[in-house]
Amino acid sequence: GTTAPTDAGSYSVRATDSNGTKTGTLVIAKAPLYVQPSNQRKFVGQDNPALSLSYTGWVNGETDSLITTAPVLKITATKNSVGGVYPITASGGVAPANYKFIHLQGSMVVETFAGSYEALLRDGSDVLLGKLGITTTATNTSFSGKLFCKDEKAPLSFKGSLLSSAETESATGSASVSSGGIPYVITVTTRSDGSLSASVTRDDEPYASSSNGRRLLQLAKTQTVAYRGAHTAVLEPAVPAATAVPVGAGWATASISSKGVMTLAGRLGDGTNFTSALMPDDATDPSYRLFVQPYKTGKTTRTQSHLSGLITLQPHPAAALALAGRRYADSALLTWVKTGLSTDTAYRTDFGPVSTVMMLDPWLAPLAAKGKVPAITLAGRLGLTNNSFEVQHSDTGSELNEHLPSRVGFNSKHLVSLITPAPTANSTKWKVKLDVAKGTFSGSFELADTPLKPRVATFSGVLRQPASAPDTLIGDGHYLLPPLSGTEKTTGEIMFLRP
Repeated sequence: GTTAPTDAGSYSVRATDSNGTKTGTLVIAKAPLYVQPSNQRKFVGQDNPALSLSYTGWVNGETDSLITTAPVLKITATKNSVGGVYPITASGGVAPANYKFIHLQGSMVVETFAGSYEALLRDGSDVLLGKLGITTTATNTSFSGKLFCKDEKAPLSFKGSLLSSAETESATGSASVSSGGIPYVITVTTRSDGSLSASVTRDDEPYASSSNGRRLLQLAKTQTVAYRGAHTAVLEPAVPAATAVPVGAGWATASISSKGVMTLAGRLGDGTNFTSALMPDDATDPSYRLFVQPYKTGKTTRTQSHLSGLITLQPHPAAALALAGRRYADSALLTWVKTGLSTDTAYRTDFGPVSTVMMLDPWLAPLAAKGKVPAITLAGRLGLTNNSFEVQHSDTGSELNEHLPSRVGFNSKHLVSLITPAPTANSTKWKVKLDVAKGTFSGSFELADTPLKPRVATFSGVLRQPASAPDTLIGDGHYLLPPLSGTEKTTGEIMFLRP
């Protein structure tokens, strides 16, 4: 024929020349017309938005006006579906002549405030006095939580309802709880960016608030954090210094699990043991919110006493492969308050609030040689040029203070011996044991100030692998010193330093 076909279909073809005639078939396929459901977004509790679609693939200047029967759009999400991503599917419909529908898939994100949140609480003078933790339900209609505060011996549990606002992309709710006849009212607002603000009244008076709470990290079953592993933490001596304020440095070991949970276990600068399990938030540089009440009266938690503050991690600067993905904290500012009792072993007078800075560093234990892989020694881990380091003690108040060692060495089994003064001149009977697997140390020395029985001071602390070479502090902790008379002990700082 002289006019070539243009519509889709199958056409017979005949070609003739001087040698004869041949036949064949011309197939014109239908043009693909892609049906794309439009992506949508809404909040839990809202009606589904109207679904829409678009077409791509028109040829020859043709348009949507040719559609007589559109495909049907469907979504499984309902008004009260929990947060997540739901597919929007297209099916059926009558494609115009010469076209074939190709059904694609869209999605609708159901935004939710569901999850767990934490916030540190401060009073009107910006003094830390507690922590709030809440969990919102998947339907965004209610929440539950716990209030930790210095005025209570145990956390207060509460439940409340939530009201979501699509306009402000936030959910607000309140709850109340009483303790000893004193009412607390907790008001919270969560936002789509993961932030939390909260306020608390106590006995109908403003008590505490927070404007920088955060949603906690929630990982899928197969997900893990890159910064997991063992750490050591130093709590620098408290400031401002005063007669009643401990001189010693606190310390802790810190293990971060594959899900980011940090478990702290150590001693404050006055020798008091403390433990705490902390959850990371979902920020790029994750933070942990610490509020622990370490002091006990018998087995009862002592009120008005706490250690609290924000611990924010940052990427570790070291290029070593073993530290890839690891994190550290070089200046986490914590608040420390104690209400003293006459029965306390040390520091029976109230002190605080005072400040202490936490330094948290990954701890990599020494490794023995294996095959062709050389050993990584303790000296290598600590950045020492040889197997020795300096020791400093804060003033003990004893004339024998100058006899305490100022330099020690260690062998391949990590046994420590004195260099200065010489081992034969160890009049203070100073000794220490290094636990290189955990990164801790412990020991003792004696001060024979009087003809009476010598005072035995015990000490403990952590070893440390600083993030930067100029930082020479490779160990820190405190000694607990009995008095010349009476029974109230005091503490002092003991430091290990690179020469």
